[in-house]
Parts: sequence; C-alpha cells; structure tokens
Amino acid sequence: MAELERSPEESDLQYHKRLIYGKLVDKTLSDRDYSELALLAYGQDYSSDVARRMFYGSKRTLELMDKDALQSSSVGGIGSELDAKIIEMRKERQRLLDQRREYNKLIDKDGRAEHLHSIIAETAEKFASSIGVMYSDESGLIAYHLPFDYYYVGLFIDCN
Repeated sequence: MAELERSPEESDLQYHKRLIYGKLVDKTLSDRDYSELALLAYGQDYSSDVARRMFYGSKRTLELMDKDALQSSSVGGIGSELDAKIIEMRKERQRLLDQRREYNKLIDKDGRAEHLHSIIAETAEKFASSIGVMYSDESGLIAYHLPFDYYYVGLFIDCN
C-alpha cells in the first residue's frame, strides 16, 4: 500500500501519472484492480470497466502532454531561451558601445580645450612680453590688460 500513497514532494499531476503509468506501462501496479486505483487517481469510485477506460484515456493524454512538452523544450524552449540571451547580449553590447562613444567624445572635447588653452597661453606670453600685462587665476581665467595712454582695454578668456 506504500506504493499507492502520495509522497509530499509529488504534485497532483505527478501522482496521477505515477498511478496511470504504474498500472498500464510499468506494470508495477498490475496486481491492483482498476476500481481500487480509481479512487486514488480520480477522487471517486468507479466500476472496474469504467475505470479501465478512464485509465487508458488518461494514459493517452499524459503521453500527448509529455510529447508536447518535449517538443517545446527541445525546439522552442531551449531555442527561445538562447535567442533571448543573444538579444540581451546584443543590447548590452550596444549599450557599452554607446558609453564608449560618449566617453571618447568627452576625451576629445577635453583634449581640444587643453590644446586651445595652451595655444592661447603661448600667444599671450609672447604678446605680454612685448606690451601689456597678463595674469591667470586658479580657475583658468586668463586676462590681458593692454595700456593705451590712460585707458586700459581688457580681454578675458575663460578656457573652462
């Protein structure tokens, strides 16, 4: 009778399948009568003849369910999982490429600004040595004061 009891980790479908296959396929329950197993498999008493027909119907249904599950897992299941992973990887790759492109833009912009700043600083030093006064504060602001008689003309360049 222990083979007829449902184990705690077994679902209703697994238990039903074990009873049906045990009687018709594996023949492990061949010594049991259909009417005895009907109460366990279907939840109510049936005559032996009716229960036998129901068992064969259940067997066919379970076989079709197994076949369908096998086909979907081998063709659609694994394939669709791989397709989903490939799509996810492509999205991630594109995201990383976009980040790299934006980072390179920032580097280029900073490099151009530094180059412009150095050219302006060199030119200002040459110009300041000939005439006027140049100073630069810690914020990167360069100022030129050019004396013309009593008027001062100021040129301010913010390189940041």
